[in-house]
Amino acid sequence: MTNDAVLRAMDGSKYRVGVVNSRVKIGRYGNKDYFVPFYDSRAIEYIAGEARAMVKKGFDVCILYTGKRRTGKSTLQTQIAKAIDPEFPLECLSFKLADYDRNISELPYADPKNGVFPQVSLDEAGFDLFAQEWYSSFHKLMVKKMEVIAMKNLVLHMVLPHRKKLNKSIREEMVHYWIHTKTTQSGKRGIAQLRTPSDNIWDEKLFWDARMQFRFSKSEGPFWDAYLEKKRAFIDEVAAGQYGESKINRIKKVEEQRDTIIREYYQYAKDPGGKVTQDHLAELLGLTSQRVQQIVNNPTVKSPR
Repeated sequence: MTNDAVLRAMDGSKYRVGVVNSRVKIGRYGNKDYFVPFYDSRAIEYIAGEARAMVKKGFDVCILYTGKRRTGKSTLQTQIAKAIDPEFPLECLSFKLADYDRNISELPYADPKNGVFPQVSLDEAGFDLFAQEWYSSFHKLMVKKMEVIAMKNLVLHMVLPHRKKLNKSIREEMVHYWIHTKTTQSGKRGIAQLRTPSDNIWDEKLFWDARMQFRFSKSEGPFWDAYLEKKRAFIDEVAAGQYGESKINRIKKVEEQRDTIIREYYQYAKDPGGKVTQDHLAELLGLTSQRVQQIVNNPTVKSPR
């Protein structure tokens, strides 16, 4: 049996949640252990209430979901989207960047007084299995759409494997809530942790405060069934080479040019102080450090003298 607690959103709305454990350790950073309260799945209603409250105050809202494969990222983001607005349509859940772009453009302006909280979701589920450079295109699109998102006070859901898949400007400037899904030591799913950013006037890098750990359940019903069908159709389309096939040659040429530039820059511009590092290049180009390392260490493309 759990005790109840009352959480208050920024607009004063109150949400009752069950307390599974008043204090659980979620990690150790440096020499300090971090503890948070552990709530039941009713915490989802509180998170949804926080998002609606931000829109009421004239803000856009970006919720980032991360976690290893099969830990429930997509499950949780659909549950939160439905909690924000029970009428959230499947059409606003995108796997393709073109659909995401169109949804942002076509969604109406938020109108909280009339219960209008427009939402758009980009779920990378499955796509990074096939295209490592997906993220580069995603970053360019987000920069292009920042002003539209802000003006319309949209709620964005972004589902990615890791927070650092986002480049620094998006990661530190756009994301308001970071939810990380995980499994227990026994492999049980349905556990998530909520973090929010704290500004540091001395450093551009944000500190992500751990707010809570909470449970969520398995999704069921017509909406979830339709989501799974849409996801399977997209993965089958990509696996069959039907998605983006006409662009393959152009993308390959651009990638070869970019890779050569990176190798040139790393080989000839690296200074003794180590300021030009692979991590620096990754931030600069919107790639992962692992991808930059692969490019730098690839000896097959000769760089011109």
